[in-house]
Amino acid sequence: MRISVVSFDIFQTLADIHPRIPAVWQGILKEDFSEALSEKGAELLTASLPEGFREAAVEFVPMREFFRRRMEKVLAELKVSVDPEEAADIFRREHRQAVVYPDVQECLEWVGSRMTTCIASDADREMATPFLNLLPKEKAFLSEEIRAYKQDVQGRFFSCLLRETGIAPEEILHVGDSAADILGARRAGIKVCLLERNGRRNIAGIPEPDFRISTLAQLPALLSDYEI
Repeated sequence: MRISVVSFDIFQTLADIHPRIPAVWQGILKEDFSEALSEKGAELLTASLPEGFREAAVEFVPMREFFRRRMEKVLAELKVSVDPEEAADIFRREHRQAVVYPDVQECLEWVGSRMTTCIASDADREMATPFLNLLPKEKAFLSEEIRAYKQDVQGRFFSCLLRETGIAPEEILHVGDSAADILGARRAGIKVCLLERNGRRNIAGIPEPDFRISTLAQLPALLSDYEI
């Protein structure tokens, strides 16, 4: 089966937010900033995201409110007096400064010359805008605009992608880095390629992805060599 459409997640797939983490926590903590507190805050926030997305998969909340709720819990655990709404806004704004990975341009040029490509990301327009020009001619599917996240229990996110592309699910490959990418794509009958930039990992309770790669430089070979 040929692949006609390849959809790409943005953050930690095309763009790396990690270099912006110090700036995130400097902005949030201000005079209370320290490297130790910054690292703890980042760890707590990362650990809280799966719970947040599981909740939002049942009942959609806008991205700003999603991160406000996450920050409220993190800041309480850090025992710092910071407005969680302000912290959420800082975190979302810093996503705009994420660094595009060096393997992205060549991969997108190769795939885009042979197939339709699109963005499919749990993000709002403010977070995503700087990265939409990576695929200037193609469609962006953003959770804020669809009003559903990728692992939405009703499958609304990827159903929107299928409806608007008009392509059968078996002709689509989604590339992402998280459990949400696997769950959402598989629920819609879409093949999924898990990008594991930091090495292979098994995600408990999550179906096995159709493919695994450690860099986007491997994607052209996968698309060329596999009859998928």
